[in-house]
Amino acid sequence: MTIKKLSEYLETSILKVQPYKNKKKYGKLIEIPFHNHLAIDRDVNYITEYSEWYTAGGKEGLVDSKLGTLDFRDGSWQGFWGKNLECILDFEEITSNFSSVSANFYQYSNSWIFIPEEMTAEISNDGKVWTNWGSVKSNVNLEQRGKFIHTLTIKPEKKESFRFLKLKVKNVGKVPHWHEAAGSDAWIFIDEIIVK
Repeated sequence: MTIKKLSEYLETSILKVQPYKNKKKYGKLIEIPFHNHLAIDRDVNYITEYSEWYTAGGKEGLVDSKLGTLDFRDGSWQGFWGKNLECILDFEEITSNFSSVSANFYQYSNSWIFIPEEMTAEISNDGKVWTNWGSVKSNVNLEQRGKFIHTLTIKPEKKESFRFLKLKVKNVGKVPHWHEAAGSDAWIFIDEIIVK
């Protein structure tokens, strides 16, 4: 098995922690998923600030490799209330062969959290002149009840070299008309910006 193939198996892993007390299991098994990718620990400049209630650990929350679970209070989700998400990742130098960017989003309409309408990526070598790198629209039914995670991925036809990546995520804005809280500000919840 080559190193490249081995790294594909290591792309996503789960840390499992079982607390013990007096040599007996104490509490529930805790499972924390992680994903290996090229944007881990990169500097993130937020054009839109995240909510103080859902920070995912702060400024590094979207590039810490930790994925969110179906519990939106697990500390891995970053929330944006009633506004779009816009941020810039800095890779510190022009880097070659980027092939895609993706992000997981959370929906739980009972708590006014909805999958965003669209995700767009722009790239730059100097942070001033930007080129469109692609976009993807969501095809999720916003009326779907329950808790679930949906991934949006932008995968252009060719690989690119760049230093800066700007991600724009369009919020649905207001809770839809069919909902009992129609007209209230809606949330975007995102756990990680995954660059390959």
